[in-house]
Amino acid sequence: MKIINKIGLEEFLFVIIISIITTILTFMPTHLNYRQNKPGSLEARCLVLDTDNSMVFQKGIFKMGEQSVKIRILDGPDRGRETLAMNLLQGALELEWFFQPGDRAIIGYAKDGNLIIAARILEPLREWPMLTIFLCILRRSTLPVRLGRSESDDFLRLYDNGHLETVNSI
Repeated sequence: MKIINKIGLEEFLFVIIISIITTILTFMPTHLNYRQNKPGSLEARCLVLDTDNSMVFQKGIFKMGEQSVKIRILDGPDRGRETLAMNLLQGALELEWFFQPGDRAIIGYAKDGNLIIAARILEPLREWPMLTIFLCILRRSTLPVRLGRSESDDFLRLYDNGHLETVNSI
């Protein structure tokens, strides 16, 4: 109750609602239980075990060619299987990733019966960085709650004209 009195009920409810929605969205599966676009076509998370960059060439800052990547599938019906996947590099820095051993990624692969016939790395896996960003934002948004409104106002004051002034009261 003390916290609600210091920050106000509306702000408290806003932080709680946003925290709940963010938590749900963070842990919501995006693979839809390995939905198959075509029969035998799957997506899964994987761990990069080894890379072969012999077919990759560099022109300036751009890398082009094919990076052959040995991966271990981490989930789905083929969990634990190791296979080779291709990472096709076309020289578009904003669309491509260059993988190193130990990286985690999402792969798309095709099967014929029990045999994996083709695999391609789609993009890096960003679960932990996204969760870290969420926790940093949550910590920053709850800082005034822990300090109390009067103490946090001593650090930063926002005047009516919109100027922000830093107060050196420490």
